[in-house]
Amino acid sequence: MTAAIMCLYVSVWLSVCVVYLFCEFDKFWFAESPADIMQFNIVKDKFVEQLSAELRKQDTRLTLDDFTAASASS
Repeated sequence: MTAAIMCLYVSVWLSVCVVYLFCEFDKFWFAESPADIMQFNIVKDKFVEQLSAELRKQDTRLTLDDFTAASASS
């Protein structure tokens, strides 16, 4: 595999990770229903802790099932 192809592969993979984290944080934000934007750091810290705990598990699978199902229905 050439370096250019490998670089493209890594770039796409990182983009997918960013989309996943954005979608998960969006769901988490609305589930927490903070009073205002001033609560952002509190909610973000909770999200990071929850995600970190999930990633420590051996059997963790990160999926976009809820996001893709919502996109398909619209």
